[in-house]
Amino acid sequence: MAVRINSLIGNASDENLEPVLHRLEHRGQIEYVTVAGADLARKRFRVFTDGGTECAIALPRSTELQHGSVLLLERDRAIVVRLEELPWLVLEARDRAAALKLGFLAGHHHWRTKFDEQRMHVALEQATEFYLDRLRAHLDEGTVLIVEGPGD
Repeated sequence: MAVRINSLIGNASDENLEPVLHRLEHRGQIEYVTVAGADLARKRFRVFTDGGTECAIALPRSTELQHGSVLLLERDRAIVVRLEELPWLVLEARDRAAALKLGFLAGHHHWRTKFDEQRMHVALEQATEFYLDRLRAHLDEGTVLIVEGPGD
């Protein structure tokens, strides 16, 4: 029978939950649910923990899942969300004009990005070809370079 999750207890980083979770972790009593970044926005889904427990998650619209969300906390067990590590495509624009175009493209497609210095990191939430197809003209012109991709 599935465990029904209708609300969050808190986050593993909350100071009142940390000691309790630490104790459970040392006893091997924490089960983890791995969620892909693209699925964090979902409010209703079924998933299995690494311990085999089925969870039927149905959260209010105002509730946001995140890495460390505590779904269940009992005396001898906790269920905590882990964010699945995504591969990243690292891009570098040749100049300011190319950087503006790249930024517009990423924003237009709602790509999840982060930046370090001169480089844009794009989370690959779909097949790599999906992103490369949209970047093709910039890559062919040499205005955008792939610095690092999956498997590099």
